[in-house]
Amino acid sequence: MARKLVAGVGVVAVLLVVVVAARGPTVAAADETRVDRLIQVTGTGRVDVAPDMATVQVAVETTGETAKAAQEQNARSMREVIDTLKKLGIAEKDIRTTQLSLYPLYESREPKPDEEQKPPRVVGFRAENGVQVTVRKLDDVGKVVDAVVASGANRIQGISFGLSDPKPWQDKALQEAVADARRQAELAARAAGVQIKGVRNISVYGGGVPIVRQAAFAGGPGAATPVMPGELTIQVSVNMTLEF
Repeated sequence: MARKLVAGVGVVAVLLVVVVAARGPTVAAADETRVDRLIQVTGTGRVDVAPDMATVQVAVETTGETAKAAQEQNARSMREVIDTLKKLGIAEKDIRTTQLSLYPLYESREPKPDEEQKPPRVVGFRAENGVQVTVRKLDDVGKVVDAVVASGANRIQGISFGLSDPKPWQDKALQEAVADARRQAELAARAAGVQIKGVRNISVYGGGVPIVRQAAFAGGPGAATPVMPGELTIQVSVNMTLEF
C-alpha cells in the first residue's frame, strides 16, 4: 500500500512557565516554596495513506398513483440491485439499509386570487429505499456503480474512502506528534540555556481518525465510471508539559 509520511509542524506553541507553589508548614520550617519550571508545547503528527476500501450510497426512487404501486415497484427494483451486488461478490454484511420512506406527492399550482382556498390534492406517491455498500476492492468501485445503475438504482448519493485497519497509521501519527512536541521543547530549552528533566503531562487530541475523502462519479452510456480514491490523512495532536 502506497503511503507518504509527513511530520506535522503545525503551529509552534512553546511556553516557558515558572510556577511558584506554596507548601504547607513542616516541623523544620514554617513555610517553604517550590519553583516548578515547565515548558508547554503542542506537537502534530500527520500520515497520508492510500485507502483500501470504499463506501457507496445507493438509492432507488419510484413513484406511483397509489402508495402500494410506488412501494411494490421500488421493492422490485431494490431487490434487483441487491441481487446484482451479491453477484459481484459483495457480502451481505457489507450491504446495509440506510433509508426507507414513502410519502404522498401533492399537486403543485398557484391558486387564483379569487379562488377559494382548498387543501392540496394528492396526485401520487414516492417511495425511496437506500443502501450503503462497502466495497473492499477499490478496483471494483466503478464496476459496482455501473452495475447497480443498470439494475435499477437511480440515485448515487456519494462515495467515500477509508481504511479497513487504520490503527497502524494512527499509531504512526501519534508517534510523529510526540516527536514533534519533544523537538520543539528541546529547541526552546536550548535557546533558553536550560535542560529538559522529564515529561510532566501529555494530552492527546484528534485520535487519529482518518479524514474521509468524498468522490463524485461521472459516466455515460457504454462508459465505465472513473473513480479516483486519492489519499486519506490521519492527524493527531498532543499537548506536552515538560520540566526543565
